[in-house]
Amino acid sequence: MLDTLTEKQERFVEAYFLRSGNMRQAALDAGYSQATSDHAGREIARTPSVENAIRERAQALRDEAITRLAANLPSVLDELLAMALSPDTPATAKQRALTEILDRSGILAQPARLGFVFGAAHENGLDDFLEAARRGEEGAVE
Repeated sequence: MLDTLTEKQERFVEAYFLRSGNMRQAALDAGYSQATSDHAGREIARTPSVENAIRERAQALRDEAITRLAANLPSVLDELLAMALSPDTPATAKQRALTEILDRSGILAQPARLGFVFGAAHENGLDDFLEAARRGEEGAVE
């Protein structure tokens, strides 16, 4: 954070993130009075040094989340795929596992493609569909 923040401003920035962006509650947590917390929260958040500190903290939190996601994503996808391909997994759990895989790969953003995937799975039987997809057969997933 910037050196130009006062102690109260630093507490405000920390509380702002703990309170999911609630400026009034962050002002109260930082030590501002109940009577002035609405006004103080808005004013503090508009202070250039506080705005910069909030931006920096938000970027640091995003970077940390991306790093954690990148570190864990391969193992999560492997577990979901193993679940989807296991003959012991019930069909509904296989569909949920496939949905998670498709969601993480960005395919869920394409509803027509998702409908095709699950339509083909339903039409041909989920186990046959998964086996064809694993072998990379034409028509399993276009």
